Amino acid sequence: MPFDPTISQPDIAELYEWNLQNGANAFFTSFDKSIPFGINTYQPIPIRRSEVKYHSDLQVDKVDVEMGLIGVKVGTQQYSIPTIIKRDFLRNAHCKITLLDRKTGGTQLLFEGWATGEMNYNKGILSVQVGSILDRLQDKFPKILYSEGCNHAHFDAFCGLDKAGGLGDVDWRETGAVAAGTTLLRIYADIFLFTNHAQGWWNRGELVIGDEKRTILDHQDGYVLLMTPLWEIPALSTAFTCTTGCDRTGATCQNKFHNYENFLGFEYIPKPETLYGGF
Repeated sequence: MPFDPTISQPDIAELYEWNLQNGANAFFTSFDKSIPFGINTYQPIPIRRSEVKYHSDLQVDKVDVEMGLIGVKVGTQQYSIPTIIKRDFLRNAHCKITLLDRKTGGTQLLFEGWATGEMNYNKGILSVQVGSILDRLQDKFPKILYSEGCNHAHFDAFCGLDKAGGLGDVDWRETGAVAAGTTLLRIYADIFLFTNHAQGWWNRGELVIGDEKRTILDHQDGYVLLMTPLWEIPALSTAFTCTTGCDRTGATCQNKFHNYENFLGFEYIPKPETLYGGF
């Protein structure tokens, strides 16, 4: 940023960059005017933070951020803050707090973390607890569990399947349109008819409609049941995408996906009742 002699004190501004899990971004500043920086413009809002707590051991560094917000635009939709929290848009959101010298354009990264702590909205103030990278190191060990079910996540790099490309003329992901009879939990569409796919094809799959993602609990003739309800009943003919699911068994991996060479389950480990049946 070039030197601007019209800029008065103070010269230091804090920039807050939020990257939500659904890909939306928000840019705020505690300064009293908008600040263009890089390719983004940081919107001035009432915002404050707690002292950044750094630790020399393996405790998690944290900072509490409070923002006076009425709503946030997510994609093309404007949502209230209670709706943002209720729909979990902020969960695991990435936050960067940067100090900017407005005269020289110099910057210093003050804190970077993820919204993995508590968040609430009270009297127009959104409070978010942001933890450092250590807060995300929650992987359980051992990494591989010796069980019948596959250890891979469906469609990950180890599974090897691609959502957009199936076997031959089979696609694991398809586009559909909402049909009559749809409710918050039951979605009717032609792609769910048994003439297109056998019963259970979409079980454990994922349905994406607008900015909402839901797991499919059950697939019946012409409709699916969702594990958790949608926030609103979608209008007729609303487009959605649906990805078929996997129950992580060897039989499904072989017969449905023809991917048994990448299966990482241990189907021949004796069950406990078999091991101890003679005692």
